[in-house]
Amino acid sequence: MSRQRFGSVRFIIAFSFLFSLLSFSFSFLSWDSAAVRPAFHPIPVNLELAAHMGAHAALGALAALPTLNVVAVLTGGVNAALTDVDHIGSHLGLPLEGRASHGLPFGLLVAVILYLAARKGILGRELPPVIAGCIGLASVLAHIAMDSVSGDPMMPVWMPFYRAQVAVTPPFGVLTEVAAVAIVWAASAARRRLQSEKTRTPA
Repeated sequence: MSRQRFGSVRFIIAFSFLFSLLSFSFSFLSWDSAAVRPAFHPIPVNLELAAHMGAHAALGALAALPTLNVVAVLTGGVNAALTDVDHIGSHLGLPLEGRASHGLPFGLLVAVILYLAARKGILGRELPPVIAGCIGLASVLAHIAMDSVSGDPMMPVWMPFYRAQVAVTPPFGVLTEVAAVAIVWAASAARRRLQSEKTRTPA
């Protein structure tokens, strides 16, 4: 494996690990000791789940497409699916909301943390910090967009500030995906313009 390819794989793994850790940790903000939760129940692994995760990955990859960067597209796809790590606590029988990370506050938090991690070089140097942060936010938005059309549109989109479930209708889900694409496109276009200005020779 070449050094460049190894760096790309390392970046995706580091980004995904941090994203998953944040999603799982964020779910604890929904802790409700009065909630009645069933005992441990494993996540059903079947073709339906695989198709569902694949659809999440597809929308996440689509959101990252404006970067024209393979690493970014793969990272967006993987982490749009990994947003569901927030289900683990409830499957373990803990009094947690199964979709605690399915919201804008988590998306903004993960964007800031991934930006800082990329800026410090913790994730590697494959993506600029601003792009890394935008991919984090876009992954969450793409996940919400997919869930809005998957038959269960109720999500705590303002967790932890407002814990109640909110219906994310399919039209709003489409707008959410459009917003995810627009955020990444705007950040990518701004960076390309900045790079162009830096390389432009004085007249």
